Amino acid sequence: MGTRKGVRKVSASSYEISFQLNGVRCREKIKLPPSKINLEHVINLRGEILNQIERGTFDYADYFPKSPRAKTLSKIPGRSITIESALENWLGRARTEVQKSTYTTYRKDVHNNLIPAFGHLSLADITKSDVRNWVSGKTCSRKRVCNILTPLRQVLADAFEDDLIPKDPLFGYTPKKKGEKKPPPDPFTPEEMSRILAEADGQILNIIQFWAWTGLRTSEIVALEWGDLDKSEVNICRALVEDEIKGPRTEAGYRAVLLLPPARDAIKAQRQHTYFAGKAIFHNPRTNAAWKSNKAFSEHYWRPLLKKAEVRYRKPYQLRHTYASTFLSSGENIHWLARQMGHKDATMILRTYGKWIPSVDPSAGAKAEALSKSLFK
Repeated sequence: MGTRKGVRKVSASSYEISFQLNGVRCREKIKLPPSKINLEHVINLRGEILNQIERGTFDYADYFPKSPRAKTLSKIPGRSITIESALENWLGRARTEVQKSTYTTYRKDVHNNLIPAFGHLSLADITKSDVRNWVSGKTCSRKRVCNILTPLRQVLADAFEDDLIPKDPLFGYTPKKKGEKKPPPDPFTPEEMSRILAEADGQILNIIQFWAWTGLRTSEIVALEWGDLDKSEVNICRALVEDEIKGPRTEAGYRAVLLLPPARDAIKAQRQHTYFAGKAIFHNPRTNAAWKSNKAFSEHYWRPLLKKAEVRYRKPYQLRHTYASTFLSSGENIHWLARQMGHKDATMILRTYGKWIPSVDPSAGAKAEALSKSLFK
């Protein structure tokens, strides 16, 4: 009952198994009291390990995460790198890549928050649950939490791209704070849109008009390229996220959006400005280059424009909500709209824009086409 090949009883509360991995003799304790049933379990466990070693799929840390050998013999390189060392290396690079004030904020957040909370973990061992638990204990605002997490997000994203970890645990994760709710959509009325467009001109007019009639996300519209246009549609295949061009976050994000007449008119007007200047469709007029983020648009153009048009301030993202609410109010098909906006189904549309849905019309796209010709002329 106490011994089989590669398995032996070592105490009244544990067995020891042995096996070879890459020419190294490994011995690990299994904390199970000796018994006939437990012996069979340990024998089967060793057989499973040997099988995976033979197939080349065995990862030491999956079976023995607390073993010292987990870091040196793991198939995942990130298990030998701590979050602390990765963050320090990232700070070293950030010092020369960002403004001094930004770097100072990053350094304080890394040393005062991230390293104390996660520094002891390896790149491969940190989980979304670890971060969620940390978030739940913070008393600061959700926005502040998101800012603190920025260096950690960058470190994990880089580790994933460098094949140090099999997946990025924070990809797509949005911190939520108890008591803080996402504000409901606050779209612009047709009258407000008319005043906004009347006060805008040039490239700013073009991007606003295009945005309001395509409903794209902020990250998507600033990443658009001329090659994405295809007759009466625009193909969405990339987004600008934190100064980096990436693909859409979900499979549904890859889509073809119908270009209604106002959107097509905006593209025609924009052609003279950027068609021969590079890939990007929309440029920052101040730099004559593609937008690096939405911050410059909001502060230098959008906020002054709304003030001039005497329209209550809302973020540019409300143009997306305006697109959705406009067509839902006209009775447009919610499933068609969900595809246009990059949702995998109508669930998000129903949850977010329910009060704008008077009915469901099976003639998908027809009312949108007619409405676009009559409004905002």
